[in-house]
Amino acid sequence: MTAPNMVNITSMVGKSLCAVVPVSLGTLLANAASSNKVLKVNTLIITNVDGTSGSDVSVQHNDANGQSNYLAYQITVPAKTNLVLISKDTSLYLEEGADLKIMSSTSLDLAAHVSYEEIE
Repeated sequence: MTAPNMVNITSMVGKSLCAVVPVSLGTLLANAASSNKVLKVNTLIITNVDGTSGSDVSVQHNDANGQSNYLAYQITVPAKTNLVLISKDTSLYLEEGADLKIMSSTSLDLAAHVSYEEIE
């Protein structure tokens, strides 16, 4: 369980994913404890697809040491808008055993879009 030395990496692959945000805290992106990789999250964008109502989003970062803290907690995303929670200038590394969890206050109103690099 060792993260790669960022100076001597063997591979860096850009990836992205999108998901409907659940109403109970669910895993959005995880780095397995034995992956031998680091995930660099470059962007996390939350989009409200509801035409009339805002919806709250919460994003939790769980690190490899078992510590959990919110990156965002019950932030309202107005109808027909998006919210940039992580951008290239505020990127986040997910070490082995770490993950991002997400939840919404309403069902099927929010979508999450993540761009990240898988580094080994």
